[in-house]
Amino acid sequence: MQTHAHPDHHQVPAISKGGGAIEVEGQSWELSPPALVIIPALTIHAIRFKPGTDGYVVTVTPPFLQSALDDDPEPVGGFRLPARFLPEQIGSDIDLIGLFAALEHEFVWFAPGRRAAIKAYLR
Repeated sequence: MQTHAHPDHHQVPAISKGGGAIEVEGQSWELSPPALVIIPALTIHAIRFKPGTDGYVVTVTPPFLQSALDDDPEPVGGFRLPARFLPEQIGSDIDLIGLFAALEHEFVWFAPGRRAAIKAYLR
């Protein structure tokens, strides 16, 4: 992808297979699965995926994130600066891709409690 920024939303890509590199604010980060990247709104970035790379991307607006975490400001602070989490930081006991798959299900499933479930995953 070409270098760009998103003025009105954060992105959180989770890489399940393949990998690649992301350039964030002039720094280059290698990505090997499972990997998670926090790209805050207005962050200049470019992503180069290896062929066959797969995963999820969560897109969330700052107001929604704030409302989801309004009683716990610490996680909101985690969206102020770009961050990368690699396998050794994520740990083998966390099913990152399973969590993202469940979150995606909540985003496309229109049922009672949907908003509460999305908020819970964002915590």
